[in-house]
Amino acid sequence: IRVVKRDREKAFFIKLKNPFDESEIAETYDKLKRICNKNNIKNINFISTVQKNNLYKLKDLVLEKIGIVLPKEIDMEGQEYIQEGEYVVLKHKTTFDMIDLTYQNLIKYISEKGYEITGDSIEIGSEVVVPMENGFGGIIEIFIPIKKIEKI
Repeated sequence: IRVVKRDREKAFFIKLKNPFDESEIAETYDKLKRICNKNNIKNINFISTVQKNNLYKLKDLVLEKIGIVLPKEIDMEGQEYIQEGEYVVLKHKTTFDMIDLTYQNLIKYISEKGYEITGDSIEIGSEVVVPMENGFGGIIEIFIPIKKIEKI
């Protein structure tokens, strides 16, 4: 686990109607790929978010929206900005069903080091799915925005 500084970035998101519907998630990735092709975006970094209020509870860690990180030179109608600032980051390199454990480790670190969460988490990676011994997975970097808790 590391603490890193991130610059403000542009992203384009599609909000999920049902975050438990795997076919909707697959269709959303397909839509995003078509958008990238149409806008000549070659290196696709997918981005998704988990709402801040669900992070501390470590419950309902479902994706709220899925999108793409936009290159600096490309603007799109409806684009959003990812906040700049300090983030804790951990690379998730196992099956997707184990992602809760990665979040637990991040939340524990945040608490132990005297930080608080300041926004939704972001997950950045490619859509590449890799068959693993215990299921399907991939490499996703999970970033949670933080700030140091002020001592009174």
